[in-house]
Amino acid sequence: MKRFGRVFVYVFIAFIAVCLLIFPKAVAKAAYSCMIQCGGTVIPALLPFLILSGFAIRVIRPRSAVVTTLLTGLLGGYPVGAISASQLVRDGYCSRNDAAKIAGVCSTASPGFIFGAAGGNLSLFLACLLGCLVVGIVFDRPKFTRSTAKTSPVSPISALTESISSGVVSVATICGYVIFFGVIAAIFEFLGYFPNHPLFYGTIELTAGIARLNEISALPFRSAVTAWLLCSGGVSAQLQCVCALRSEFIPIKPYFLRRLVASAVAAVSAAALAFL
Repeated sequence: MKRFGRVFVYVFIAFIAVCLLIFPKAVAKAAYSCMIQCGGTVIPALLPFLILSGFAIRVIRPRSAVVTTLLTGLLGGYPVGAISASQLVRDGYCSRNDAAKIAGVCSTASPGFIFGAAGGNLSLFLACLLGCLVVGIVFDRPKFTRSTAKTSPVSPISALTESISSGVVSVATICGYVIFFGVIAAIFEFLGYFPNHPLFYGTIELTAGIARLNEISALPFRSAVTAWLLCSGGVSAQLQCVCALRSEFIPIKPYFLRRLVASAVAAVSAAALAFL
Protein backbone atom coordinates (compact mmCIF):
# COMPACT_ATOMS: atom_id res chain seq x y z
CA MET A 1 0.00 0.00 0.00
CA LYS A 2 2.85 2.36 0.83
CA ARG A 3 4.50 1.52 -2.48
CA PHE A 4 1.28 2.32 -4.36
CA GLY A 5 1.01 5.66 -2.55
CA ARG A 6 4.59 6.49 -3.40
CA VAL A 7 4.08 5.64 -7.07
CA PHE A 8 0.91 7.75 -7.11
CA VAL A 9 2.81 10.75 -5.72
CA TYR A 10 5.56 10.36 -8.33
CA VAL A 11 3.04 10.09 -11.16
CA PHE A 12 1.10 13.09 -9.87
CA ILE A 13 4.25 15.22 -9.63
CA ALA A 14 5.28 14.21 -13.15
CA PHE A 15 1.78 14.97 -14.46
CA ILE A 16 1.72 18.46 -12.91
CA ALA A 17 5.25 19.17 -14.16
CA VAL A 18 4.27 18.22 -17.71
CA CYS A 19 1.15 20.38 -17.52
CA LEU A 20 3.23 23.33 -16.34
CA LEU A 21 5.37 22.96 -19.46
CA ILE A 22 2.56 22.28 -21.93
CA PHE A 23 0.09 24.93 -20.72
CA PRO A 24 2.29 27.85 -19.59
CA LYS A 25 -0.30 30.52 -20.44
CA ALA A 26 -3.11 28.83 -18.52
CA VAL A 27 -0.83 28.24 -15.55
CA ALA A 28 0.42 31.83 -15.56
CA LYS A 29 -3.15 33.14 -15.77
CA ALA A 30 -4.24 30.96 -12.84
CA ALA A 31 -1.22 31.96 -10.75
CA TYR A 32 -1.82 35.64 -11.49
CA SER A 33 -5.49 35.30 -10.54
CA CYS A 34 -4.53 33.63 -7.25
CA MET A 35 -1.99 36.36 -6.53
CA ILE A 36 -4.70 38.98 -7.07
CA GLN A 37 -6.91 37.11 -4.61
CA CYS A 38 -4.07 37.02 -2.10
CA GLY A 39 -3.31 40.72 -2.46
CA GLY A 40 -6.92 41.83 -2.56
CA THR A 41 -8.56 39.57 0.02
CA VAL A 42 -6.29 37.16 1.91
CA ILE A 43 -3.52 39.53 3.02
CA PRO A 44 -5.73 42.51 4.00
CA ALA A 45 -8.11 40.22 5.89
CA LEU A 46 -5.59 38.00 7.66
CA LEU A 47 -2.34 39.91 8.24
CA PRO A 48 -3.62 42.71 10.55
CA PHE A 49 -5.73 40.23 12.47
CA LEU A 50 -2.88 37.75 12.87
CA ILE A 51 -0.56 40.48 14.16
CA LEU A 52 -3.16 41.83 16.58
CA SER A 53 -4.22 38.43 17.93
CA GLY A 54 -0.62 37.25 18.24
CA PHE A 55 0.33 40.41 20.10
CA ALA A 56 -2.63 40.11 22.48
CA ILE A 57 -1.96 36.47 23.25
CA ARG A 58 1.74 37.08 23.87
CA VAL A 59 1.08 40.02 26.19
CA ILE A 60 -1.91 38.61 28.06
CA ARG A 61 -0.24 35.23 28.53
CA PRO A 62 -3.20 33.23 29.93
CA ARG A 63 -2.17 30.77 32.64
CA SER A 64 -4.28 27.99 31.22
CA ALA A 65 -2.79 26.16 28.27
CA VAL A 66 -6.32 25.36 27.12
CA VAL A 67 -7.27 29.03 26.92
CA THR A 68 -4.09 29.90 25.04
CA THR A 69 -4.57 27.13 22.49
CA LEU A 70 -8.25 27.85 21.90
CA LEU A 71 -7.60 31.56 21.50
CA THR A 72 -4.77 31.11 19.03
CA GLY A 73 -6.68 28.51 17.04
CA LEU A 74 -10.09 30.15 16.90
CA LEU A 75 -8.74 33.67 16.35
CA GLY A 76 -5.76 32.89 14.14
CA GLY A 77 -7.37 30.37 11.77
CA TYR A 78 -5.59 27.71 9.73
CA PRO A 79 -3.02 26.39 10.59
CA VAL A 80 -2.58 28.25 13.90
CA GLY A 81 -4.72 25.79 15.88
CA ALA A 82 -2.60 22.83 14.79
CA ILE A 83 0.62 24.73 15.51
CA SER A 84 -0.64 25.64 18.99
CA ALA A 85 -1.62 22.02 19.69
CA SER A 86 1.87 20.91 18.65
CA GLN A 87 3.32 23.48 21.02
CA LEU A 88 1.35 21.89 23.87
CA VAL A 89 3.13 18.59 23.23
CA ARG A 90 6.53 20.28 23.13
CA ASP A 91 5.80 22.07 26.42
CA GLY A 92 4.62 18.88 28.11
CA TYR A 93 1.01 19.95 28.62
CA CYS A 94 -0.63 16.91 27.03
CA SER A 95 -0.10 13.69 25.12
CA ARG A 96 -0.01 13.43 21.34
CA ASN A 97 -3.49 11.87 21.19
CA ASP A 98 -4.92 14.69 23.30
CA ALA A 99 -3.18 17.27 21.09
CA ALA A 100 -4.96 15.76 18.07
CA LYS A 101 -8.29 16.20 19.86
CA ILE A 102 -7.47 19.82 20.72
CA ALA A 103 -6.45 20.63 17.14
CA GLY A 104 -9.71 19.08 15.93
CA VAL A 105 -11.66 21.57 18.04
CA CYS A 106 -9.79 24.83 17.42
CA SER A 107 -8.64 24.46 13.79
CA THR A 108 -11.04 26.52 11.71
CA ALA A 109 -11.19 29.63 9.55
CA SER A 110 -10.37 32.81 11.45
CA PRO A 111 -12.96 35.58 12.01
CA GLY A 112 -10.76 37.84 9.87
CA PHE A 113 -11.06 35.46 6.92
CA ILE A 114 -14.78 34.82 7.46
CA PHE A 115 -15.73 38.50 7.61
CA GLY A 116 -13.05 39.69 5.17
CA ALA A 117 -11.90 37.32 2.45
CA ALA A 118 -15.07 35.19 2.55
CA GLY A 119 -17.37 38.21 2.76
CA GLY A 120 -19.29 36.41 5.46
CA ASN A 121 -21.71 37.61 8.10
CA LEU A 122 -22.41 36.88 11.74
CA SER A 123 -24.47 33.77 10.97
CA LEU A 124 -21.55 32.10 9.18
CA PHE A 125 -19.21 32.93 12.04
CA LEU A 126 -21.68 31.55 14.60
CA ALA A 127 -22.19 28.39 12.52
CA CYS A 128 -18.45 27.68 12.38
CA LEU A 129 -18.09 28.45 16.09
CA LEU A 130 -21.02 26.16 16.89
CA GLY A 131 -19.39 23.32 14.97
CA CYS A 132 -16.23 23.68 17.06
CA LEU A 133 -18.22 23.88 20.31
CA VAL A 134 -20.25 20.77 19.50
CA VAL A 135 -17.08 18.80 18.79
CA GLY A 136 -15.56 19.99 22.06
CA ILE A 137 -18.65 18.96 24.04
CA VAL A 138 -19.62 15.68 22.35
CA PHE A 139 -16.21 14.02 22.09
CA ASP A 140 -14.12 13.02 25.08
CA ARG A 141 -12.13 15.84 26.56
CA PRO A 142 -8.31 15.84 26.54
CA LYS A 143 -6.34 15.57 29.76
CA PHE A 144 -3.80 18.24 30.68
CA THR A 145 -0.82 18.20 32.98
CA ARG A 146 0.99 21.10 34.57
CA SER A 147 4.09 21.97 32.57
CA THR A 148 7.40 22.21 34.37
CA ALA A 149 8.83 24.64 31.81
CA LYS A 150 9.59 28.10 33.15
CA THR A 151 8.47 31.03 31.04
CA SER A 152 9.70 34.58 31.43
CA PRO A 153 7.40 37.57 30.88
CA VAL A 154 7.39 39.08 27.40
CA SER A 155 7.74 42.83 26.92
CA PRO A 156 5.21 44.59 24.65
CA ILE A 157 7.94 45.59 22.16
CA SER A 158 9.23 42.02 21.87
CA ALA A 159 5.69 40.69 21.61
CA LEU A 160 4.86 43.15 18.79
CA THR A 161 8.07 42.30 16.91
CA GLU A 162 7.44 38.56 17.19
CA SER A 163 3.79 39.01 16.21
CA ILE A 164 4.65 40.97 13.05
CA SER A 165 7.33 38.47 12.01
CA SER A 166 5.18 35.40 12.63
CA GLY A 167 2.16 37.05 11.00
CA VAL A 168 4.06 37.88 7.81
CA VAL A 169 5.53 34.36 7.62
CA SER A 170 2.11 32.78 8.18
CA VAL A 171 0.42 34.90 5.52
CA ALA A 172 3.23 34.29 3.02
CA THR A 173 2.91 30.54 3.60
CA ILE A 174 -0.86 30.69 3.21
CA CYS A 175 -0.51 32.64 -0.05
CA GLY A 176 1.95 30.03 -1.31
CA TYR A 177 -0.60 27.29 -0.69
CA VAL A 178 -3.35 29.39 -2.30
CA ILE A 179 -1.31 29.91 -5.48
CA PHE A 180 -0.06 26.32 -5.76
CA PHE A 181 -3.41 24.61 -5.25
CA GLY A 182 -5.20 27.27 -7.26
CA VAL A 183 -2.94 26.42 -10.20
CA ILE A 184 -3.63 22.69 -9.75
CA ALA A 185 -7.39 23.31 -9.75
CA ALA A 186 -7.03 25.46 -12.88
CA ILE A 187 -5.07 22.71 -14.66
CA PHE A 188 -7.77 20.12 -13.99
CA GLU A 189 -10.44 22.59 -15.08
CA PHE A 190 -8.52 23.38 -18.27
CA LEU A 191 -8.27 19.66 -19.06
CA GLY A 192 -11.98 19.20 -18.41
CA TYR A 193 -11.45 16.85 -15.45
CA PHE A 194 -12.75 19.23 -12.80
CA PRO A 195 -16.46 20.07 -12.15
CA ASN A 196 -17.12 23.79 -12.41
CA HIS A 197 -18.62 24.16 -8.94
CA PRO A 198 -17.49 26.17 -5.88
CA LEU A 199 -17.68 23.09 -3.65
CA PHE A 200 -15.11 21.23 -5.73
CA TYR A 201 -12.87 24.26 -6.05
CA GLY A 202 -13.05 24.87 -2.31
CA THR A 203 -12.21 21.24 -1.60
CA ILE A 204 -8.87 21.81 -3.33
CA GLU A 205 -8.23 25.39 -2.24
CA LEU A 206 -10.51 27.33 0.10
CA THR A 207 -10.01 30.81 -1.38
CA ALA A 208 -10.71 29.62 -4.93
CA GLY A 209 -14.01 28.06 -3.83
CA ILE A 210 -15.05 31.09 -1.79
CA ALA A 211 -14.46 33.36 -4.80
CA ARG A 212 -17.02 31.37 -6.83
CA LEU A 213 -19.82 31.22 -4.26
CA ASN A 214 -21.92 33.77 -6.18
CA GLU A 215 -22.56 31.03 -8.73
CA ILE A 216 -24.91 29.39 -6.19
CA SER A 217 -28.28 31.15 -6.29
CA ALA A 218 -30.14 29.39 -3.46
CA LEU A 219 -29.24 31.17 -0.21
CA PRO A 220 -29.58 28.20 2.21
CA PHE A 221 -27.46 25.95 -0.01
CA ARG A 222 -24.89 28.71 -0.54
CA SER A 223 -24.69 29.29 3.22
CA ALA A 224 -24.25 25.56 3.86
CA VAL A 225 -21.49 25.23 1.24
CA THR A 226 -19.74 28.33 2.57
CA ALA A 227 -19.83 27.08 6.17
CA TRP A 228 -18.62 23.64 5.09
CA LEU A 229 -15.69 25.11 3.19
CA LEU A 230 -14.78 27.52 5.99
CA CYS A 231 -14.88 24.82 8.64
CA SER A 232 -13.19 22.06 6.61
CA GLY A 233 -10.57 24.31 5.01
CA GLY A 234 -9.98 22.22 1.90
CA VAL A 235 -6.88 20.24 0.99
CA SER A 236 -4.63 23.30 1.00
CA ALA A 237 -5.40 24.34 4.60
CA GLN A 238 -5.49 20.78 5.91
CA LEU A 239 -2.05 20.01 4.52
CA GLN A 240 -0.71 22.95 6.51
CA CYS A 241 -2.34 21.55 9.65
CA VAL A 242 -1.11 18.03 8.98
CA CYS A 243 2.47 19.26 8.55
CA ALA A 244 2.24 21.06 11.90
CA LEU A 245 0.84 17.97 13.64
CA ARG A 246 3.31 15.58 12.04
CA SER A 247 6.20 17.69 13.32
CA GLU A 248 5.38 16.30 16.80
CA PHE A 249 4.18 12.87 15.57
CA ILE A 250 0.58 13.69 16.51
CA PRO A 251 -1.98 11.19 15.11
CA ILE A 252 -4.12 12.50 12.27
CA LYS A 253 -7.28 10.34 12.48
CA PRO A 254 -8.73 11.89 15.69
CA TYR A 255 -8.09 15.32 14.22
CA PHE A 256 -9.82 14.61 10.91
CA LEU A 257 -12.80 12.96 12.61
CA ARG A 258 -13.48 16.06 14.68
CA ARG A 259 -13.05 18.41 11.72
CA LEU A 260 -15.49 16.32 9.68
CA VAL A 261 -18.15 16.47 12.40
CA ALA A 262 -17.56 20.19 13.01
CA SER A 263 -17.91 20.94 9.29
CA ALA A 264 -21.17 19.01 9.05
CA VAL A 265 -22.62 20.79 12.08
CA ALA A 266 -21.53 24.17 10.68
CA ALA A 267 -23.12 23.45 7.29
CA VAL A 268 -26.45 22.39 8.81
CA SER A 269 -26.44 25.35 11.21
CA ALA A 270 -25.68 27.87 8.44
CA ALA A 271 -28.48 26.50 6.26
CA ALA A 272 -30.92 26.69 9.19
CA LEU A 273 -29.90 30.25 10.01
CA ALA A 274 -30.39 31.25 6.36
CA PHE A 275 -34.09 30.39 6.65
CA LEU A 276 -34.51 32.75 9.61
